[in-house]
Amino acid sequence: MNQLTNLLLIATVLLFSTCQKEDPLPQSTQTGQNTLGCLIDGKAYIPDGGKPFSGIKPVNGGFLQMYNPLRLGINVRCYSQDKKRLSLYLNNYKLGNHALNQNPGSVPAALYAALNPKDYGLYESSEGDVYATSSKYTGWISLTKADTITGVVAGTFEFQAATLDGKTVSVTNGRFDVNVRTQ
Repeated sequence: MNQLTNLLLIATVLLFSTCQKEDPLPQSTQTGQNTLGCLIDGKAYIPDGGKPFSGIKPVNGGFLQMYNPLRLGINVRCYSQDKKRLSLYLNNYKLGNHALNQNPGSVPAALYAALNPKDYGLYESSEGDVYATSSKYTGWISLTKADTITGVVAGTFEFQAATLDGKTVSVTNGRFDVNVRTQ
């Protein structure tokens, strides 16, 4: 009986010691490393930039000057060679939690953000399906750093989004750390 107890104890310890998975996403930092990562429907997404020789960097954005020159927002975008894109937008840069519960509309995201600011998350799949947050499909950004002197913007995010024809996507465990001055 004592041997069985010891064997069960050893098996339990081994089971729990081998269950730790390494996080495939970049660390959550606040130093302006120009990184972004998240899980899209449970699969790791780390942008690798546009097609070779396109000059499109994997992650860019940061502070965005609005149509009102006295107002700053946040726009973080990322791109992948397989044509996946993700965009996050906030119409202000206050630290803390922000709801992503609006839809950017049909105008291209960067233009729309400057003309009609709303807080949203947007994901475009390799197949060209555009998923956007809305009042029904929502999420959040926790803005943890927004330094207008150094240009560093960092935070975490999650959101659910849908296409116009009802397909949905889940974006979780997101983190970003960009520096508009080093892009």
